[in-house]
Amino acid sequence: INGNIEAIDLFPRFIETLNKRLEQMNLQNRCKAIVGDMTKLQIQEESTDLIWSEGAIYNIGFKKGLHKWRRFLKRGGYIAVSEVIWFTEQRQKEVEDFWKVYPEIDTIGNKIKQMENEGYETVAVFRIPDCCWTTSFYAPQKKAREIIMRKYPQNECVQNLVNCMKHEEEIFNRYHKYYGYAFFIGRKVGMLLLGQLVLAGAVFMLAGHDRRKGKFSALIHGVPWGRSKIVGMRIEKARPQKERFTVFFI
Repeated sequence: INGNIEAIDLFPRFIETLNKRLEQMNLQNRCKAIVGDMTKLQIQEESTDLIWSEGAIYNIGFKKGLHKWRRFLKRGGYIAVSEVIWFTEQRQKEVEDFWKVYPEIDTIGNKIKQMENEGYETVAVFRIPDCCWTTSFYAPQKKAREIIMRKYPQNECVQNLVNCMKHEEEIFNRYHKYYGYAFFIGRKVGMLLLGQLVLAGAVFMLAGHDRRKGKFSALIHGVPWGRSKIVGMRIEKARPQKERFTVFFI
């Protein structure tokens, strides 16, 4: 895939780490990481082929994010986001009360309607497996909690934070059959350009639908509390295309 990739994050340390890794992989001429705010993207309208936001859109809200970012996509451009959703129509009161902190949590069907109401055609939706919560999120937290408690053993704020983290994990362990994350891929309604058909295949591979060798592949991980960053990227035997693509990671 011939194109440019830009990534933003609020925290300079994450951006510095990513840019160093890009240099190590000799990708600094194709991928650029900058400090930025997802609510105030500094990019031209209709200039981007793909906007990718994993574990982050909830910071401004699913509907608001889809609405605000649509104008930056070219006609036929793609948006790929993950969002917390209800798996069932009926839930236990305890888990209902816990998720009142995020009123936008909803079912997949209602999220699809929201995406379509904001001017996107739904291309694909799939549930993210529980291991992304348990193995990739909660397991590393245990070690982090131990470290911070040793560093600040008498700090009440730190203790409250640790207690909240433990409670969240307990809620998930008890009620994971009721909620989780789903990945949504949408296409901006409008004329689809021929070159964007090639990009569509890359979106499916990035999202985990196609891992065939000899194509485009990337490793993307979310940061705790929803701030996304790219921790690594590899391009294997990428075939040159006449079209140049612009991808934006949030």
